[in-house]
Amino acid sequence: MSNAERKSPEWKTVATTNQEEALILKGLLEENQIPVKLKHEAIGTLYGLTVGPLAEVALLVPAQDLARALELIQSTRDSDEE
Repeated sequence: MSNAERKSPEWKTVATTNQEEALILKGLLEENQIPVKLKHEAIGTLYGLTVGPLAEVALLVPAQDLARALELIQSTRDSDEE
C-alpha cells in the first residue's frame, strides 16, 4: 500500500437524494468543514432525469465525519418539517 492510499480517508454515504437537495446538503456540510463527494449516474444527468434511481445522488463524507454529517442533515430536515 502506498503512502497516498494510507492517508486517503475512507468515504461513507451519508445521504442519497435528488440533485437539487444534494447540492444544498453539500453546501451545508462544506460550510461546517466536512469534505463531500457527490456520486451519481452520468446517464441521469445527461438525460436530465429528476426522478428514479438514475437521478439519485449519493453524498459521501470521510468516515470520521459521518456522525457529525448525519446530525447536521437530520437537524436541517427536522427544521424543514416545522
